Amino acid sequence: MDEGNDFMELLELQGNLEMVTKSELLEQARGHGASVSDRQLTSFASEGLIPKSARIGSRGGAYPKLVVDQLNFVSRFRQRGMSVQGVKELLPLWRYMQRATRKHEVSLAEFERVARMSITTPEAWFAVPGVLQETLPCPQCSHERLNGISFLMKDGSREVVGAEGTVSVGFIMGRLDEETGKATPWLPMRLAIPRDDEGFNATSVVLGIPMNVELERQHAGESEEPLSLSAPEAGRDKVEMEV
Repeated sequence: MDEGNDFMELLELQGNLEMVTKSELLEQARGHGASVSDRQLTSFASEGLIPKSARIGSRGGAYPKLVVDQLNFVSRFRQRGMSVQGVKELLPLWRYMQRATRKHEVSLAEFERVARMSITTPEAWFAVPGVLQETLPCPQCSHERLNGISFLMKDGSREVVGAEGTVSVGFIMGRLDEETGKATPWLPMRLAIPRDDEGFNATSVVLGIPMNVELERQHAGESEEPLSLSAPEAGRDKVEMEV
């Protein structure tokens, strides 16, 4: 199935029947900073990265309004050099985050499940932290929306954005040994942490391995220096995001 081509699911995701024409789609996407030409729009639709337009009543070539956000998402990752296949693998996560932010709750267990069920390419695995950044409400432009979102951790605990400042979300890349079938931690990363990485715990999203493979917990988070998403600090690269 073309992950970007489910017209009816997008209508369900946005929760209404609001539509935009092709010209409105391009105008609104460009207004959000996307550099998309008519030709690129056609290409994205043929590649299955966005849905094809549909005739709705007298409006020929209409799209669900949510496609504006989808087009922005697709355009940003394609401009960064990600392949069509890589972007397709990220679209299920984008759709999950659309649902989650509308419900004001992001489940890390479900976020991980969707990622591990849909992603196979290394470029898409390493882009997963960026998907979380790209799909959360912008702190500067919609601070009130962002503050209303809670994160459901994998142990059932909750952290609410804005309640105690920063929410910490970790990502740990697993490496699968084809001979033994075991997966070991390889590359830990953490978003929104102004301190050393906490290792592998209930705030960590496991990436890089199939859903039916368990990550070895012994020494998880200790095999490599943690990364952060901000400027280099103390001689190492850090990966930090304020949410």
